Amino acid sequence: MSKHSVVIKWSDSDNGFIATVPELEGLSAFGNTPEEAAKELSEAKELYLEVLKEDGEEIPEHDLLKPYSGQIRLRLPRELHASLSEKAKQENISLNTYLVHLLSERNAYKKVRSDIESLRVDYTPATHPILFITGPQPETDDIADSGMINNYTAEVWKNSVFVRRN
Repeated sequence: MSKHSVVIKWSDSDNGFIATVPELEGLSAFGNTPEEAAKELSEAKELYLEVLKEDGEEIPEHDLLKPYSGQIRLRLPRELHASLSEKAKQENISLNTYLVHLLSERNAYKKVRSDIESLRVDYTPATHPILFITGPQPETDDIADSGMINNYTAEVWKNSVFVRRN
């Protein structure tokens, strides 16, 4: 029995379930139920691996589930380390908590930016000058980051994102 991964997904175009082995490129099987697709894949995988052995081909390694510890070792310039430590101290929180906050904020900003870029709706400034607001409107001096995306300006301010049509 091989330890290769199995992925089973519904396919609208095939009107059934498709089972694949990500480590074995091009191998897939169809079934009307997930169980049927898995059974068909098991048979196809055995034959596929048999052919690889007969042809003297290398059998791809199986993927392992890798748990994340939630810990990383981060190297950064001393000046940045000092600056971040001072800011954390001013906020009366640990450096670790401050770094998690900054990373989470930036990650959320990138997700929102990606979501905005995928928007294809045309809003008129007269009827929809602001697409959404997640907090109080910022003063211009308080804006932490801003950027233009397809005729929209996105501004980040204290964990809030403002999007306006230009």
